[in-house]
Amino acid sequence: MSTLDAFLATAQTRAGAKDSEIALVEREIGQRLPDDYKAVLRRSNGLEGFVAPHAYLMLWSIGGIRSLNDAYSVAEFLPGVILIGTDGGDTGYGFAWGEATARYISVPLIGMEPKAVSILGSALTDLINQLRKESTT
Repeated sequence: MSTLDAFLATAQTRAGAKDSEIALVEREIGQRLPDDYKAVLRRSNGLEGFVAPHAYLMLWSIGGIRSLNDAYSVAEFLPGVILIGTDGGDTGYGFAWGEATARYISVPLIGMEPKAVSILGSALTDLINQLRKESTT
């Protein structure tokens, strides 16, 4: 079972998002969402749960992406970044577009600035694996 499948098996999930809902948000934010993230949205339109005993991950529903990015003023503080969730506390998770691919990132929600961004990897599973690793150290 993959890291992502293991998380989905234990997380609180919802009905999946429709492709039309995903496409609408992509038009609204002016950016394509990463393919692996869209695949998760199709399986569960928002989800949350523990990825490790001390690591929680909440991925927002497709309908919350634009409004929550606006509420956190992400475009003002982190141009080129889209947040897609949090740890349920003061850390945001999202992605920043590199030359051709997205890089998953974490950033403090208080004190949000480019130098505070941590790159977690190029796939959603990298984000989950990094959270698991950090929870054991």
